[in-house]
Amino acid sequence: MPKKTIFALICGLIFSLGFAPFDQWLLSIISVVVLLFLIENTTSKESFLIGYLFGFGMWLSGISWLYVSIHFHGNISIIGSALLILVFISKFDANEPVKGIFVKWKYSAKSAGTGKTFHHQF
Repeated sequence: MPKKTIFALICGLIFSLGFAPFDQWLLSIISVVVLLFLIENTTSKESFLIGYLFGFGMWLSGISWLYVSIHFHGNISIIGSALLILVFISKFDANEPVKGIFVKWKYSAKSAGTGKTFHHQF
C-alpha cells in the first residue's frame, strides 16, 4: 500500500505537465492510466487515499503559480503563502477521493461475474 500511495502522488504531480507551458499531454494520459491500475484490487478506503493523494499532487503542481502571486504580489510571508496554498488545495482536493471510489465501483460492477478486471473492459 505505501508504494501505491507514493505512485499516486507522483502521478498527480506528473498530470499537470500536460498543460501549458510544458504541453506534454501524453504524460497526463499516462498518469491517469497508472491511477486506474493503482485503484485496481483495492478496498474503498485504499481507493479513497489513492484518489486523495493523486488529487493533492495534481493541485499542488497545477497551482504553483498561485504561490508566486500570493507571496510576491500579495506581500505575504513564505509560511503564510504556503499555508494558504495548502488550505486551497485541501478545499479543491475534496472531490478527488470520491472520484477514485466511483471509478473503482463502476468498473468492478461492470466486470462482476465475467472474471475480468476493469482494465480488460476497454
